[in-house]
Amino acid sequence: MSDKVPNAPEKTMWQRLRVYLFLLIAFFVYAYAIQITDVGFEKPREENRQTQVINALRGLAQPDLFEYHLEEMDLDTNVLIPCSGDAPAAPDFSDGPTYTLSTNCAEPGAPLLIEGTGFEPGESVFLKFIPESGVELKLARDAIVVKEDGTWRYEGEYKDDRTSDSEQQVRVTLRRKQGIAGLSENTLISFQKIVETVFLAFMATTVGLIVSIPLSFVAARNLMTSVRTPFVSLMAGLAVAPIGWIVGSRLFSLVGAIGTSILGDASLETTGLFFGVIGLAAVSTSGTAKLTTDKWRNTIGFLGGALLAVLVLGIVAALGLRAGLVLQDMLGSTWGFIGRFIYVLADALRVLIPVFGALTGAAIFFSVVSSVVNTATRNNPAIARLASIVASALAVAVIAMVIAGFVNWLYQFDNRQQWLMNAGIGGALVGAALAFVVRPRQQIASGLMAYTLTRTTLNIVRALEPLIMAIVFVIWVGIGPFAGVLALSLHTIAALAKLFSEQIESIADGPIEAITATGANRLQTILYAVIPQIIPPYIAFTLYRWDINVRMSTII
Repeated sequence: MSDKVPNAPEKTMWQRLRVYLFLLIAFFVYAYAIQITDVGFEKPREENRQTQVINALRGLAQPDLFEYHLEEMDLDTNVLIPCSGDAPAAPDFSDGPTYTLSTNCAEPGAPLLIEGTGFEPGESVFLKFIPESGVELKLARDAIVVKEDGTWRYEGEYKDDRTSDSEQQVRVTLRRKQGIAGLSENTLISFQKIVETVFLAFMATTVGLIVSIPLSFVAARNLMTSVRTPFVSLMAGLAVAPIGWIVGSRLFSLVGAIGTSILGDASLETTGLFFGVIGLAAVSTSGTAKLTTDKWRNTIGFLGGALLAVLVLGIVAALGLRAGLVLQDMLGSTWGFIGRFIYVLADALRVLIPVFGALTGAAIFFSVVSSVVNTATRNNPAIARLASIVASALAVAVIAMVIAGFVNWLYQFDNRQQWLMNAGIGGALVGAALAFVVRPRQQIASGLMAYTLTRTTLNIVRALEPLIMAIVFVIWVGIGPFAGVLALSLHTIAALAKLFSEQIESIADGPIEAITATGANRLQTILYAVIPQIIPPYIAFTLYRWDINVRMSTII
């Protein structure tokens, strides 16, 4: 009976050839890999290398974890080299351990025999020669261990380059263990560095988590693909976004500075009263405000609330700086880190206020101008075409000037103004030409553009070695753990944002379709359909990243 499966397809000659070709390529690849990586077993079989490995393993098995407190005792004997007179008197060691010299008055290079008695077994003895200069010189390179009967012996010679007409000394230094063994200095230093490493990784993971969560939504393809904007509105928004960035940064900085100056030298009671009034005003405003669909009123209300929040944050920052300094002095060196924590948080808040302002200003300018242009050009093709040409020229010119400014800052070209002007003119021409190619009301995949830009940036940052980042940050903030925190934070942001975004891309579509069918807006869809699905993997990846940062921080 035949074992051949009926109707089984026969393998063609090409299919067999592909298998053989694959095996042949794999053979050459691994052969070349062996050559490049210098894999071989000749050196490991050498006897001296095996001995070295055994010694290394034995050393690792005997870590310096505990040590005794050592008491040092110096026993000196005067010598005369060369012997130009009477021999110096021998010291009296009758009340403890003693040792004798074969001679303490000799010519340079004469033999020297030292014998000790009355020592504790296992003690370490160090032999030194003290010339006229007073600088200690070793007679024996290594320590001499006392025998079980309390004796030890050294045979050598006087050095012929340590001559003097004055008396010199032979010193026996005895180290005795005192009390019980405790943690060694190396153990304490290692424990301190372990704690520093864990918290370095903890801080880097925390900062990376805070920044990577919002970035992950922008880097998720399934969320950004559906975001589309008319060409003319997109270009108008991009053209004014840098202006909003500058205005928002300056405005928030000014309001934050005003908030800081309001506190001044006010007492804690006055500060508390101020916050009480602000709180009552906020409650009463939220209670009497009416919901409206007017986008202008919403924007103005948002901006007013943001400025009020920045004013309060400026005051909080000033209060935190003062409270942190006071607490550091009050709590002393033991608990002063609490005051330091408050001070650093307040200082970070003061530094980040302009950044928040820049992002808020850019978002508001982009949103408002895009909306206005979209409404104005909806039913008027002529105005739409003209606005498209102007907005596209301005937007590409601004983008080109920003890129040129960064390149000039990096490479320091001679004529900065001419460089920026040429970039702006070239960008304007390209933008105007683009406006003739793309229809003004054509829907542009702006979300996909933001996704591509974000993913590309994350890939570039993630490709940089954290150790290289740490070197740059060391120049900026100085040598210490803070540079490591910044370096690992930057790498963590890139890594977590990528992992988080991939989790968003793999969520189920059913909840999103169900929430969207109810008429929910984009923010509500994310809150109720996306976030519940990504919380468990976000937590898992965060813990996994902390584990990676702990291992990376040991190197940094």
